[in-house]
Amino acid sequence: MKRLAGIVLIVTWFSHSSFSQTEEETLASAHALVEQKKYESAFQMLETFDAEAKSINVLLLKEEIALKYFVTSIMHTMFSFKDLEPDEDIMDYRGLEGTSNLHVFDIAEELNKFLESNPNHCLLNKGLADYYFDVHMRYGASAMEEEYAMLETIKSAYTVAVKGGCADYMSHYSLAYLFLIDDQLEEAKPGLLESIRLNPEYASAHYNLAYCYYLLEDFASALTYCKKALDLYTEAVYKSDAARLTGDILWAMEDNDGAMRHFRMADEIEPGNHFNRMRILHLSVETQSEEVESALQWFWELAPEEPSTYFDLIEIYSQYQLEAELETFLLTKVLANEDNDEISGALQFFLGRLSSEKNKSEAEKHFNQAKVHFNKFLSSDDPVFSVIQEEIDALKK
Repeated sequence: MKRLAGIVLIVTWFSHSSFSQTEEETLASAHALVEQKKYESAFQMLETFDAEAKSINVLLLKEEIALKYFVTSIMHTMFSFKDLEPDEDIMDYRGLEGTSNLHVFDIAEELNKFLESNPNHCLLNKGLADYYFDVHMRYGASAMEEEYAMLETIKSAYTVAVKGGCADYMSHYSLAYLFLIDDQLEEAKPGLLESIRLNPEYASAHYNLAYCYYLLEDFASALTYCKKALDLYTEAVYKSDAARLTGDILWAMEDNDGAMRHFRMADEIEPGNHFNRMRILHLSVETQSEEVESALQWFWELAPEEPSTYFDLIEIYSQYQLEAELETFLLTKVLANEDNDEISGALQFFLGRLSSEKNKSEAEKHFNQAKVHFNKFLSSDDPVFSVIQEEIDALKK
């Protein structure tokens, strides 16, 4: 993983030693150790038993341990593990400082060696797809391969696994997820449905199927699966996402009261989330709710120094031709924040944009004031000054 500071990593190489156990017995023993949370011992046992990397079954179990139970990972080609006590969890140690043995384990390279002579091997293809999907989710494309090539490898390998009958609920989910992010909505549905059939308790399959149906404008189906995801999720960030998506679906169904309840529920679950509060504000503006002023204040104060705050505000208010109301609100913040150059710079810049069409001289004053504030904490070659100058030049055309 990315956080490595302070970790002492000792690269260990294990030579082959003769064991009386058969492969079947070794695999059973390793599984038992994993059940006992003895991850280092399990991995070391497998590595020692199959030092020459000749066993597909050993390789696949090593991969499972590496992907699920590592303490430290360096680009997912070197891993360290730890034997835990029954009441401990691997996430208690992941990324923390400490001393651990580092095992060199290039999963893709070892899987591909077997795949050269077994290109349609179901479990090897599943293993390769599992590995690259994990890399993609943890590191993104730049860590290993170009993004397109990586995603195509994952799709191709999972397709072989599905056709071969060894795909599990995560295989179906992961393949469907890749279709979904590529806007192949109809292709994504079958995999998500099969993932749910195989594991009805997997919340993310319900959530992503709900999102798929939402994009397809089948709002009734979307609502059914999103509510199930909301019930199943336990982590706040995911539960908040599910509450917000439920609100989006209800909003699309013109149930504004239900939508607002779920947007507020999302904010209660994960207080201060930008997207939750943006939904609350947007719906308040659209319905001209009595709470619109408090919703505006509530949203703005989350990050008054961030450009994204103002881009979102302008997008919402301009949609309803309410730029004047937004400008009035922002002007009330100028005096109170004149000693904060980050906030004042952002305020003045976006006030300049808001007034650029109706009052060019006023807009230029705002842009020049923004420049004064930004000069106090940004270097003279910061791109913001070029942007400001472009805005000023545009006013004079």
